[in-house]
Amino acid sequence: MEQSLFDTPEVLRDILGIVKDEDLDLPTQADNWLIPGVVCTTNTVVYGQASAGKSMIISNIIASLFDGRDFFDIQPAQSGLKGLVICSDAKAEFEYKQRLHNINATGAVEYMADAGVITPGQWGMITEAVRYIGYDYVIIDHATGVVDGDVIAREPWQRFWQEHVRSLNVPTIVVAHSSDSAFQGQVSHRPMGNSGVTQFSRCEVEVFTKGNTKFASEPLRELRTKSRYGQGVVRNFRIVDPGIIVGEEQAEKPTPKQRDNETLDKNARIARLAARSKASTVTGVAEEIASEVGTSARTLSARKLPELVSIGLLVKNQNKTNGVYSPGPKLKI
Repeated sequence: MEQSLFDTPEVLRDILGIVKDEDLDLPTQADNWLIPGVVCTTNTVVYGQASAGKSMIISNIIASLFDGRDFFDIQPAQSGLKGLVICSDAKAEFEYKQRLHNINATGAVEYMADAGVITPGQWGMITEAVRYIGYDYVIIDHATGVVDGDVIAREPWQRFWQEHVRSLNVPTIVVAHSSDSAFQGQVSHRPMGNSGVTQFSRCEVEVFTKGNTKFASEPLRELRTKSRYGQGVVRNFRIVDPGIIVGEEQAEKPTPKQRDNETLDKNARIARLAARSKASTVTGVAEEIASEVGTSARTLSARKLPELVSIGLLVKNQNKTNGVYSPGPKLKI
């Protein structure tokens, strides 16, 4: 046998991190995913045009990882997690706080506010904070605001992913903008920058506004994903309140005539109770009427009450002095 400076082959394997095939277990769902098909346990990039709904999607991902609620009918593989949101935009932490409050996920994350471009020394401190404080995952919103260098060039992205993000050693969600380039009048479905933006991620999530309805009221959005694990997701949704999104079945806005009488009666009763409530927040209204309608406060605030607004049974008041809601045009008092 060849002579070596090391006592045994095992010592050399340990130093280099070489693992034998028989020592590896087959990966489980929880090994690959936080939310199957959407957020993986390594690196995920979420991108889209401005105002497409990226941060709304991120808020609902946070809520799912926090308390285990479904994300577009997808059950998270892991929950009870607490994250760190690195905010490159000024005051972005307050926007996230409001959205998470609206969907009953207060306290799910902490924030690094107004981060700006992050130097290598700061990345070292962030890595130490993740380890020492004990964050389960990190969100960087948005990447183009923190990358040190020309975001069109490859090298800054390579350093960002291979050195800085990798050093965090926890699942990381990176939010980026879509490219503003177009071909033959078609909107680009690529992230801003170059191939380095997505080359090192394990899952890509695109959020975009469908059709030519960018400036329409509650335009239909689409979320679609692809991953190295061969599992993709497509969902249509609308935004009905800051932080609150509803899936395709609510996005189609069925009219009361399309509903059976029992469902219509129950929705009308919930709407009347909500309109009578003097609570100043959606959460407060939901908590006040939950026991009377036999539905959880979380379901009411995150889904049912926004749905009743979207179909015209409720209207949100601009002035919350007399309560959040008034009767909508389709509610018979």
